[in-house]
Amino acid sequence: MDLGIAGLMSVAFHVAGPAVLAVYLVAIAMVAVVLVRIRVYSRAGLLLFSVSAAAFTLWNGLVSGVSVAARWWGSAQPGYHFGVSAVIGVLPLLVGIWLLFRQRN
Repeated sequence: MDLGIAGLMSVAFHVAGPAVLAVYLVAIAMVAVVLVRIRVYSRAGLLLFSVSAAAFTLWNGLVSGVSVAARWWGSAQPGYHFGVSAVIGVLPLLVGIWLLFRQRN
C-alpha cells in the first residue's frame, strides 16, 4: 500500500486523491481476507510479525521526519523524492516478510 501510494504521488500528485482512496479500500479488503483466512501461527511467528510491523512504523516515521527536515520533501522538489523515501521506508517490511517465509520452511 505504501509503495502504491508513493507511486501515485510521485507520478501525478495533483490528481491522486481518488486513486489513493482506491488503494486504501483495496488494502482494507486484503487485510480483511487475511484476517478471515488466518489460522494458527506459532508464538515466534506472531512475535516476528509484531516486531516487523513495529520496526516498519518506527523506521517509516524516521524516514518521513528526516525527509521533511532535510527538505527532501518539498514543493520545489521533484515528485519522485516521495517514491524514493517510500522504497527506503518499506525495507523493514521486506526483511520481516523474508524472515517469516524463511522460518516457515
